[in-house]
This record gives sequence, structure tokens and C-alpha cells, in this order.
Amino acid sequence: MATAIAAAAVAFVAPPLSLPVGLALATALAVAAIVVRHPSLAVAAVLVVVGVRSHDAVRSLERPAPRIVEGVAQLASDPEQRRFDVQAVLRLDGRRYVASVPLELAAPVRELLVGEHVVVRGRVAALRGAPRGWVLSRHLAGRLQVQRVERGPPSPPWYSLANALRRNLAAGAGSFDEERRPLYLGMVIGDDRQQPELTEFRFRASGLSHLLAVSGQNVAFVVAVASPLLSRLQRRARTTSTLALLLLFALVTRADPSVLRASVMAGVAVLAVAGGRVAPALRVLALTVTLLMLVDPLMVHSLGFQLSVSATAGLVLLTRPIERVLPGPAWLTLPVAVTLAAQLATAPLLLALAGDLPAGATVANLLAGPAAGAIMVSGMTVGSLAGLVDERLAWWLLLPTRWAVAWVEGVATVVSRSPLGPVRPWQLATFALLGGFAWAVRRTRWRRVAVASACAVCLVVARPGGVGPGTVVLADGAQLSVGRCGGRVVELTAATQVMDVLEGAWRAELRRVDVLVVTDGRAREAAHVLEAQLQVRRRVDVDPDGADVDPDGVLAGSERSVSERGASAVRMLAVGGLEVHSDGAVLPTGSSGAACRLTR
Repeated sequence: MATAIAAAAVAFVAPPLSLPVGLALATALAVAAIVVRHPSLAVAAVLVVVGVRSHDAVRSLERPAPRIVEGVAQLASDPEQRRFDVQAVLRLDGRRYVASVPLELAAPVRELLVGEHVVVRGRVAALRGAPRGWVLSRHLAGRLQVQRVERGPPSPPWYSLANALRRNLAAGAGSFDEERRPLYLGMVIGDDRQQPELTEFRFRASGLSHLLAVSGQNVAFVVAVASPLLSRLQRRARTTSTLALLLLFALVTRADPSVLRASVMAGVAVLAVAGGRVAPALRVLALTVTLLMLVDPLMVHSLGFQLSVSATAGLVLLTRPIERVLPGPAWLTLPVAVTLAAQLATAPLLLALAGDLPAGATVANLLAGPAAGAIMVSGMTVGSLAGLVDERLAWWLLLPTRWAVAWVEGVATVVSRSPLGPVRPWQLATFALLGGFAWAVRRTRWRRVAVASACAVCLVVARPGGVGPGTVVLADGAQLSVGRCGGRVVELTAATQVMDVLEGAWRAELRRVDVLVVTDGRAREAAHVLEAQLQVRRRVDVDPDGADVDPDGVLAGSERSVSERGASAVRMLAVGGLEVHSDGAVLPTGSSGAACRLTR
């Protein structure tokens, strides 16, 4: 495992080794390792190769790109429809660009998939403001504003086969409604391009976001589904067919870093078994990471790759120790231990990224995990068949799968709305100390009492907090006002990102809004999403000149006050120590009983 960690570290640092010098040094070390028969020299040679390849890849991305590019390009990602354009990653003249195709030119591109070709001409610009890790892990050389595009030559046969399978699965999902179809495709083949932001947030806030992307679990299910057929073959044919199946699945799911990790790891294990050996899981993981760093050292910058490797290491190292500590029957302690092991291993990365963790992730994974597994297996089998039959028959074939998708979606919705907010670092440190205490007393006769006490303390530490009286900025253009008597008013004063508002409300542990004030028409999309996620008692739309437009008439009688243009603002609502005025202003009031009365 030390070699894999060192290889990942060298790939991340990308030491300044020129290609000729590095290859000469690696060759000398390899020859010395063969002559002296010392494995450390071979490890050093591998590390030098990783460092040289990483440095060379970074330098190639930093070289100036031509201002205008033209030629036959291959799609390196599936096109994604956005509000004003269609976006895809194109591979052209040995470089990758994030291409933006205007909607009026997007017809030839919209229905294409990875590996297919287009003839393009466009202007190249730098990728400003993009995260460095995202740019490096995808080998992006710049942004391409497409000026002309048309269909290109046919794709290679392996891409044609993978895309045919992918289109068939997408056709079979036609019986799903528009909201759950992207969820189903995301869980089966990792296609989350049309995923609603509200669904994405709910899965993230409930700790289920890994279900929206293909992972090692999908790879395991593919091998398990095919095993009855593979087991009938001779050893050599079985090994070759299994490796071909893994390669095809990686192409269908777009070879994301997590899929590559799982596929290569499964391939290494298959080759070990074919050779009459049973390699330990940790050694297989280490060899997989080392091989991937040799092939593509910039993959180390991918967050998906980091999370996948960390979760796998956690499953290998922590599952059994955690299971031995937990009281209860094996059918319960094993899935809990698996969930906790993966979460503990990935917690440092998630804390560094977001600063907190979903408190309900363990419960959500236990509830949604079995259904998610059923969806993956059904999608690969029944889902493929559904794409070949009439849509009415496909509706009946996928009926149990739709129930399972609805269950997983319901779990994500309920947990994301629960009073449990995010887990802060100090809370996580407390949980770690209590876990260490439970581990220390695992062999004593007081084990059950100690574990129960530790769980009780965890519940106290994780109790909902919330925001006290005052004003809190949820996101750009969105703020929360909390009155002395508990009234909560959210103001949307400018165009704002829906996901930013949702995450801000979640981190503020906001579950109920007494009044939602919208003073900018561009924020109405965010307002609709907040109404779908939170308990919003009233919504007030106010135009920039101070008039309450309130199109739905949610305020009635004396509670509704519409002022003419230029008139002074008057009080519209009194709610929990706050006053909402007709121009959208929110002001605090006193703390008397009358002021604390919530307007009904």
C-alpha cells in the first residue's frame, strides 16, 4: 500500500523532471532492480515514471492553445443541454476543450454520445475561475466557443456498441416520469445530465449522492448478474469474457474515475484467480491505484477518484473492527458497519470540501441501500429488455423498479427535510472520541452499557441547533431574518443560484419559513424550489417599485396591503417578532406578546 500512496503523492506534486532525464533515470533503476533483485529499486523506477508523466501532462495543458481551431473532433463527454447552449468536452488535435455550442447550432450535437465525431470550428479561450483539480483531472486545455459544427465520420466500433447499449437503456426508461427518469438513469448508468437541482440537493443533504453516480457497487452487480453465464465457460474463456465485460461496462458508464478504479480492481482480482492466487483486497487496491497512476497520473486530482479509493480502503480496513464493536444481530451490524466504514474513510475529504457532513447519512444509506441495489440489477437486466419492447409492456416490466426508485427518492426527501442538520467538525471529533471509548471497552462486561451510553451522548451532540435572532446570509441574493419570537423570513432580493440557496438553508438548519419574500423576478425559480423543499407558510412577491404582486393571492383581507407606485411602505405582516413591509423590507419588532403573535 505504501507504493500506491507514494505514487499518488508523486502524481499530485508532479515534480519537475524532464521527459528524457526521467526516462533515463527510470530505465537505470529498472535495470538495477533486475540485476540486484531489490524491489525498492523497482518501486523507485515506478515513482519516477509516474512523476515524469504527471509533469509532462501538466506542462502540455499549460502550453498556449491556438486562438482558432478547426477539424474533426471526438466527443469526450455526452452533450448536456443548458439554458443558453449545449456543453460537451471535445477532443481535437490531441487536446481537450470544454465546448459551448449555441442553441441555434446545436442540432447536430444534441443527440450524439461519447466517442462520436463532429466537424467544428471555434474560438479558444482560457478556463478562468475553474477549479484546478477539475481542469487537471479532465485534461482540459481551454474553453471552445463553437462557431460552426456538423456531423463527422462514424465512431469506432467499441464506442458504437457501448452507445447502442446506452441508448437502449435510455429508451427503456421512457415509462418513467420526467422527474424520476434522470434519477433512474443516474443510478444505473451514471447519466445525471437532466437531474433536477432539487433532487441533487436532497441526495447530497441525505448522504446519498453516491447513488447518482456509477461506482464499484455497480461493477460488482454487473459481474454478479453475468456470473451464471460466465461460470459455464472454460477458465481462459471465462477470464477473457469477464475482462471484456468490465471494459464494455466502463465504456457504457463513461469510464469515470470511480468506475475505472472498480473495473481495474475487479480485473486484477480476476487475473489473480485465473493464475491460481487469491490476492488480499488491500493489495489489489494498492496495485490498482499504482497502475492507474502510471496510465493517467492526473486522475489523482479527481475528487471522485479520491473518494472511491478512500471508501474502498475504509471498507477493507474498518468494516470488521466496527462490526465487532456494534451490538446486535449480524444482519443489522454488518450493513451498519459497512456504511460507517465508508463514511469514516471519506469524511476527511468531504470535510475539506464542504466543511460538514450530512447527519442522517447512515440511516439514509441503510434505508435506501437495498432498494438501490435492486434498481441497479433491474436496470441492467429488465431495463435492457424494456428498451426492446413496446412502451406499454416496458411500463409493466419496470413497475417494481419504479416503486424502488420512488422509495429511494422518498428516503432522500424525508432525510433532507429532517431536523438533523449537518455534522460540524467538532461534533465529528466528539463522535470519534466516543467511538474510541467503545473500542477500548469492547472486551469488558460493560460493553453494551458503554456503547449505549456513547450512542446517547451522540444523540445529544447531534441535536438540532438552528440560527438565533438576527440576519444570516444564505447565499448571494438570499438572506434569512429570525425574530426574537422565532419568526423566520427569507428574502430573495436578486437572481441567485438554486443550489446555493438550498445548501445555505440546510446549513442554517432551516426547515420552516413563515414568509418568503421575493423582490426580484429572476429569483422566482429559487422561490419555487424553496417552497418544494421547506415548509413555507406564505409567499409574497414584491415588484421593484414596492407593489405587492402576490399573483396567487396567498395573503387575504387585512393581511394584504398593496401600495401604489411611489407610496410609502406600510406593514403587511407581523410574524414572530418581525414585520414584513409592502416594499419587501423586513424589520424587527419588540418582544411583547402581541409582537410575538404569528399572523394567521
